[in-house]
Amino acid sequence: MWLCAIIFMIRSMSSFLIFQHPVETYGYAIIFSLTGYLGVNAVLSQVKIFGALAAVTVTTFRKMVTIILSFIIFSKPFTFQ
Repeated sequence: MWLCAIIFMIRSMSSFLIFQHPVETYGYAIIFSLTGYLGVNAVLSQVKIFGALAAVTVTTFRKMVTIILSFIIFSKPFTFQ
């Protein structure tokens, strides 16, 4: 019974494993990996040069600005519950 269920799941999931546009998919994966690497490298460089407190302060400020800009650019209902 379990074997039938596993075979059914693999067959139903095979459409997710076959990419319709492999060049585009791998291109996005490479770009995402490179930007992630550069981001981690930037934070580690900040820690090395300025110290952990400055790096955490910059990272927190960046997150705060990102959230504020998200609310400004993409209007969302903001209510207190």
